[in-house]
Amino acid sequence: MTLQEYIDQIRRNLDEYDVDISFWSDEELTDWLNEAQHEVSKIAKHITATKEYTGQKEYDLPDELIEVYKVKIDGSFADEVPIEYEDEEGYYIWGDKLYLSVYDESSDIKVYYYRTANNMELTSDEPEIPPQYESILIPYVLYRAFMKDEKAKLAQLNQQEFTQRVQVMKKKYNDEPNYLNWRVIR
Repeated sequence: MTLQEYIDQIRRNLDEYDVDISFWSDEELTDWLNEAQHEVSKIAKHITATKEYTGQKEYDLPDELIEVYKVKIDGSFADEVPIEYEDEEGYYIWGDKLYLSVYDESSDIKVYYYRTANNMELTSDEPEIPPQYESILIPYVLYRAFMKDEKAKLAQLNQQEFTQRVQVMKKKYNDEPNYLNWRVIR
């Protein structure tokens, strides 16, 4: 779905067909759609990215970072160490910076992380949501719209629906198999 298709769908759900006298502006609906996208990406952690660094002891983490997943230093995965144990081999995060402990400053660093979704700005933009979950954003926007219209019960119902849909998506993306769950069937 494109941004325009989302706006049209939301207006149909709100029974608002005349855009000239609408209670909700396109800009407002777009802001809420982007806000919904950011909430989904924070909860489901479905968008991954990497960033490479070299030649320092401390590194600025990306602005769109939600959570660091793994860190590779000189080709090997490194452990996160508590800041109190900065004399152990690994890395630690303090604020919006990643620090190396014990490693040489010329080390090559690769940070794997979950990031927030990019904003939709043009009417032809599409969200960074897998196609099977595209409708997940609509209840959030309806929740915000009904809150503005002071219809608390409808807002609460849409908020609950959004939360349930995100939890289903989160379960899919966070249920990674591990070797303890693998069964050998012979």
